[in-house]
Amino acid sequence: MTRPDGVLSLLEQPDDERQSSSRPLLPIPEGWPVPPDIAAYHGLIGEIVNRIAPHTEADPVAILAQLLVAFGAAAGRGAWFQVEATRHHANEFLVLIGDSARARKGSSWDHVRALITNADTQISSRILTGLSSGEGLIHAVRDPVGQDPGVSDRRLLVIEPEFVSVLKNVSREISTLSPTLRSAWDGRPLAILTRTAPARATDAHISVLCGAAFYAG
Repeated sequence: MTRPDGVLSLLEQPDDERQSSSRPLLPIPEGWPVPPDIAAYHGLIGEIVNRIAPHTEADPVAILAQLLVAFGAAAGRGAWFQVEATRHHANEFLVLIGDSARARKGSSWDHVRALITNADTQISSRILTGLSSGEGLIHAVRDPVGQDPGVSDRRLLVIEPEFVSVLKNVSREISTLSPTLRSAWDGRPLAILTRTAPARATDAHISVLCGAAFYAG
């Protein structure tokens, strides 16, 4: 496929090469999502994916989706779109699903991380893993209280390679993770009220990126 500027897109094979290929193609499983239209790769983000694509076996969709999440995390709360009285910020939650051991989910993230941490050197310390409890999540973006100075940079990008571990933590009987994540998604103040260690974060900007594997039978 050729772009309007005459440059061959690396996201697709040329039409003549695709048609002349003798390699048999497996049928698409029922209900499997079709690849996005080339319009999904428009603008600067698309140009970045187009430049990375020839240097990796990772799926361009994985690079695109994670790049959007990483950019939203780095943008912070200074950017929003308002609907009525509600501000919608650029923090996103993503579950990236791919075939176990062959989907190159880690490879796609490595490219995105290298790019975003070079563009914003401060975001590197705000990329964490270990999504286990609501209290822990709030602690990572907590307000100052007493002698605790809190966290000055309330941006947070949580990386969880295995989404199943998040589901297990959410399903624990006394877990506060699920309601805390819902509030974080909405950009609302986060709070866990306990007598011994109350936790609060008023202007956190939390994004979540999880990986999940499926196994072909």
